Amino acid sequence: MGAYADEVADSNTNVETTTDDTWNDVVLSETQVTRAVGTSITLELNNVEADANTYKISFTSDNNQVASVDEAGNVQAVAIGTANINCIVTLSDNTTKTYTCAVTVTDPKFSESSYIIGKGGSIQLAITGTKSKASNLLISDTSIASVTSTSKLTVKAKKKGSVSVQAEVDGRTLVGSIEVTQPKISKTLCLLVKGKSYQLTMSGHSKKTPVVYSIKDSKVASISKTGVIKGLKYGSTVVTVNVDNANYTATVAVGKKSTIGMIKKAQTALGKRYSQPKRMKTNYYDCSSLVWRSYKTYKYYLGNKKYAPTAAAQAHYLVGKKKVVSYKYVSESKLQPGDVLYISTKKNGRYKNITHTAIYIGNNTIIHATPPKVTYATYTKYKKSIVVIARPTK
Repeated sequence: MGAYADEVADSNTNVETTTDDTWNDVVLSETQVTRAVGTSITLELNNVEADANTYKISFTSDNNQVASVDEAGNVQAVAIGTANINCIVTLSDNTTKTYTCAVTVTDPKFSESSYIIGKGGSIQLAITGTKSKASNLLISDTSIASVTSTSKLTVKAKKKGSVSVQAEVDGRTLVGSIEVTQPKISKTLCLLVKGKSYQLTMSGHSKKTPVVYSIKDSKVASISKTGVIKGLKYGSTVVTVNVDNANYTATVAVGKKSTIGMIKKAQTALGKRYSQPKRMKTNYYDCSSLVWRSYKTYKYYLGNKKYAPTAAAQAHYLVGKKKVVSYKYVSESKLQPGDVLYISTKKNGRYKNITHTAIYIGNNTIIHATPPKVTYATYTKYKKSIVVIARPTK
């Protein structure tokens, strides 16, 4: 039966020496199959209508070292390679029909016995030793990690812990493990005076994978291989830290000493209560008193040394002093940390109908006082309502 060793059978290829029409619709259950070493499959003939006493079935392999077969058609995958399994039907008149199944034997494995993923990160599990696609990807505890794409074998880390993972391919169940870590970046907002440096660090990671630092805009700040950030130019950028197959980011804002100090002053008010009647009292703020108090620390009074002017009055003063950056929303590349946004959300009869103000920090982040407290927000939130952007230190 070696004549079939070097060819892959087309669907239900027959070698016939009889004209018995009884066998015209007979097919082998598989004509091509891929199985992992150590697994098996049973081949059988389908659509056989002939009297069982009129024929005899036997199975042979042209390469028993790769795939063996017994008299019942049970094929055992033995070693990596290819083999043809022949099902030979001998009729009562000693004529024969042969049905062939081409068997490919693989040895699939997860590329790693154990994977590491930082919380929030994801990884695509790789399988080696086969070209087949895996199926039935399962995680033992989906509160720790979950499958986001079965077809791509993608897993996302949700919380710290360990889970087992399994998938099926070529008749074999693959088993591996996933460790979810909880890396933490030392600062998510790094305020730097131009020319100064800060050592960014990571904690909570596995220490089994490298920590790789990169920066979006190397003109604003640089970062070393060990995580030392240096402010180079006024502006803001983003540092990305890759560790344990996950990315963590930090905003870097570079400014003058007074500007950075002012932002830090504003940050001390985070979480404090919003109140217009009590806007000048300790632990209370409204939008304009937050901006004024923060800048007053560095002797930028925004039009009044003793009392916080309204947002509209501040804007009018800064426009008069030619401190304007823009009269509308602009790209962040044109902004610097500490720039002040003046916003109009409705008509109120004041200068440019200004109703609100906020301090720009960088990377789409602002700080402002709005009911019920002082908090961060996004720069793009006010894209359609910004009427003045000023730079008091200009």
